[in-house]
Amino acid sequence: MIHSVINQLKPQDYAALYKNNLLNSVIPFWTDHSRDAELGGYFTCLDTNGKVYDTDKFMWLQCRQIWCFAMLYNRVEQKQEWLDFALHGAAFVLKHGRDPKGDF
Repeated sequence: MIHSVINQLKPQDYAALYKNNLLNSVIPFWTDHSRDAELGGYFTCLDTNGKVYDTDKFMWLQCRQIWCFAMLYNRVEQKQEWLDFALHGAAFVLKHGRDPKGDF
């Protein structure tokens, strides 16, 4: 039965399904659990319940999260929460993301 339903879906149906899942499940998970309010940046090593299991912060993951929230703000909806989330990460990267020569 599920195969017959899947075969009937059109690309726009998948797009709506993915957008709904992104905006109502994936993004809220990260906004609820990844922000490090104490030290800045984001926790990226989270279990499926959102519990942090490693506090190491990898710059490429910090930058990816900044990019994701900036893109959401610029391309999906200009929600202040998303802009603030991107700026929170950007402040962390600007402060901690440079090598001794000042390069990123």
